[in-house]
Amino acid sequence: FVAPGRKHHFLEHYMPGPGTITAIISPPGGGKTTLLANLAFTYAFKLRYKPHDPKNNGETTFGDFLGIRMTQPPGPVLFIAREGHRQLQLLGAHQNELLAPASLASKKYYHPITILAEHMAPKLDKADDVRDLHTLLDAFAEVHGRAPGLIIMDTARKLLAGDENSSSDVTAFMQAASGIATKYACAVLVAHHTPKSESPTARGSGAWLADCDCEWFLSPATKKKK
Repeated sequence: FVAPGRKHHFLEHYMPGPGTITAIISPPGGGKTTLLANLAFTYAFKLRYKPHDPKNNGETTFGDFLGIRMTQPPGPVLFIAREGHRQLQLLGAHQNELLAPASLASKKYYHPITILAEHMAPKLDKADDVRDLHTLLDAFAEVHGRAPGLIIMDTARKLLAGDENSSSDVTAFMQAASGIATKYACAVLVAHHTPKSESPTARGSGAWLADCDCEWFLSPATKKKK
């Protein structure tokens, strides 16, 4: 659901906009990274922006994602990828190959998509790491003229130094994520796993979802029996 009272959505009716946190929960292999990577490339894709589109009663349109209207203009992305970063890089190369075979940078088509992988990814329940992330975001804004409009954290457990069952550790993580969303006026997406039972909730402490503005639950498609 999307929390009420938000005037500006990122995805119309499905995801709130700048200054908010959306949690994406699924079992391992549920497709989180693939969905997040495609969302990142869709958001950063410059050509989806159509000012004063006559097909839309003269209004400005920003394109869509999986048939859902994306109501934010294109912008840069920071993808903190402790999981699936190689998959993300392959998808990026594929997107660039489709649009600009001669240029992997593809600046003509995309705003910057910066990937923090493995050793560069911060632990958001550690104050020093959070300060370093703020420093990086300030530098990002200085280089690109603006902060990322979308920050993706994949996955929450691997960006947590403490215990995912600890309310205090998880609360520190979520407060850091919320502070980033507010300070930089961006939408933050946090990916996390379900319990082993695959029940539709976040694994570990209930604090994972306590401060979220929106929750998505994904499940792998079931194969039909012949």
